[in-house]
Amino acid sequence: KPTDATVSWDNLYAMNRKYLEPISHRYFVVRNPIEIAVEGLGERVVTLPLHPDHPEMGSRNIAVTCGKVFVQSDDVKEGQTVRLMELATITYLGSGRAKLEDISPEKSVEEGIKRVQWVPEEFMKVSVVSPEGTFEALAEHNLSLEPVNATIQMVRWGFARVDAYSSDRRSAVLYFAHK
Repeated sequence: KPTDATVSWDNLYAMNRKYLEPISHRYFVVRNPIEIAVEGLGERVVTLPLHPDHPEMGSRNIAVTCGKVFVQSDDVKEGQTVRLMELATITYLGSGRAKLEDISPEKSVEEGIKRVQWVPEEFMKVSVVSPEGTFEALAEHNLSLEPVNATIQMVRWGFARVDAYSSDRRSAVLYFAHK
């Protein structure tokens, strides 16, 4: 006989997260990006794990070659000091400019500085399809190494499945799963 059972989406997402979290590589993906030229940053390469809890999954290199990065527009305000995750602490001066404050990752932890994700000037465009609509964003180019149908975690955004790449792999379509 029929029943009126309901399933909480939060419970479903929590169960799905238990499955996806340990197998999904992490990538920086920035919505509503603004370009910031960071005075004093210069050229840098950071090596980050594909998964913070599973070093055996490998790592990825992200190169900043011109001292420019993209961040989410609502992540910075004029005069605010933020930590570009695993890269540098900067003070945003407004009008797409910032000054380098520190390279030491410990400083932001000690001082409680807001951590924001970033994408270097070598990026790929992504369209993220979700129930709320399709969002255009920029992603680090390492995402292009994932196979179609791979599940990834967009840092501080949520999980997604790689649906398709352009022929040159400079753009992709991702289907958002959940936070």
